[in-house]
Amino acid sequence: MGKNDFDKFFKDVKKDMYKIAEKNAANSKLEITCPKCENKVKIQFKNSVGKCPKCNEKINLDLKWV
Repeated sequence: MGKNDFDKFFKDVKKDMYKIAEKNAANSKLEITCPKCENKVKIQFKNSVGKCPKCNEKINLDLKWV
């Protein structure tokens, strides 16, 4: 196996890990700061969408990795 083979392997592993993390976060309860009312709240997300319990603002969870 050459260097390029290892690079591709680790790139594929990283991609798979991000997919798993995105799926888990998209359907979980997370503590965030609401972008509208700026309260720190726990929000249950379903398919990356949740609602602030304080101001009812709809929040889309951005799961794009840097």
